Amino acid sequence: MEAERMALFESVFQNKRNMKDLEDSLLLKLSTSKGSLVDDEELIRVLRETKSTAEEVKVKLEVSEETEQKITAARDEFRPIASRGSVLYFLVVEMAKVNVMYQTSLKQFLNLFDASIKLSTRGVNTEERISIVLNRINWEVWQFVQRALFVKDRFLFTLLMALKIHLHESHISHEEFMVLIKGDPSNITSKIHCRNADVGWEVKSLDFTF
Repeated sequence: MEAERMALFESVFQNKRNMKDLEDSLLLKLSTSKGSLVDDEELIRVLRETKSTAEEVKVKLEVSEETEQKITAARDEFRPIASRGSVLYFLVVEMAKVNVMYQTSLKQFLNLFDASIKLSTRGVNTEERISIVLNRINWEVWQFVQRALFVKDRFLFTLLMALKIHLHESHISHEEFMVLIKGDPSNITSKIHCRNADVGWEVKSLDFTF
């Protein structure tokens, strides 16, 4: 789709440039023509060619605009996959705050991200395909990072991964997220209920499966 989109841009640019060249040629002929304009065969030829090209360019621009909209709509269907990749990448990067040894380069993550898409099975429709890819990305990233973590930090990463995904999808609020991370009772909202004066509270379950 990206290749088609770039080819479309190049085609539109070339058409506009051809139109500009013809307009310049026409202006030059008009400024240098001597005698009656209707008797100047070269000028008439340029006029006809300019008119014909202008009509062609207009049609191509209309087609290109429709094609661009279709390509954009198709690309936007898969935006959830890109968003999930962004969420997981920044989570992986933030793990370096837990331990400086937990560092992953963008190139390394992109290789993992691309491999996850290639390894995902095909779906019967776009919605199913997206769901399969998202689950595969979750699994591949989780498995990859788990191998690099100390045992004591593995649960932390799993919890943060679930919370970040649910936060991004608005299944939990930022206030709820902060309670789970900091355990600050002052941030507890009506969705999270204190049991007594202790730190105990209840929260709706998070569906996070591979």
